[in-house]
Amino acid sequence: MWESHEDFIDMLAQTWQGGGKAHTLQELNEKVARLAGSLSEWGAHSFGHVHRKLKALNEELERMRSDTTRAGGHSHAEIKAVERIMELNHREEIMWKQHSRITWLTEGDRNTRFFHLRASRRRRRNYISKLKNQDGQFTDNQVEMGVMATNFYRMLYTSEGTVNMNLVLDTVQAKVTAAMNESLWPLLIKMK
Repeated sequence: MWESHEDFIDMLAQTWQGGGKAHTLQELNEKVARLAGSLSEWGAHSFGHVHRKLKALNEELERMRSDTTRAGGHSHAEIKAVERIMELNHREEIMWKQHSRITWLTEGDRNTRFFHLRASRRRRRNYISKLKNQDGQFTDNQVEMGVMATNFYRMLYTSEGTVNMNLVLDTVQAKVTAAMNESLWPLLIKMK
């Protein structure tokens, strides 16, 4: 992720060359330690806390969108905030991939205790042992839980219909004018 930043290569070269040449193993070790410290500081300064920035940007975007005094459409600030959120989400995804890769590399890829623990924890976390029914009572009966899950998703994906759709449509700005519709009418007749 850092290598995609425009200032990374310059900062890296400047830090490495700034310490002078290393003639002994100890000097090389010190030079690498200085570079690691500089990279940490640069990473914190250039990238900061991605999660914290994302939270603040999402709150700011929500505030902008809930502003009732704004005109229709998206403002320039709103578009910029969305672009920044997308960029930070991408950075966070890369950070998690890198973190995960480091974990896999340090723990090895053989059939180890680490992988067994990870798989067991995931299985435990994903297992549903009981559900609360409409009466507020918990049940652990597998058949009843299956019926509850089926009913839940059936209701979730069932349309409730539309009420007073004209109120919604009246708020949408028309893009096709009556003149456009009239110019298309002869084409539709020819197609039949």
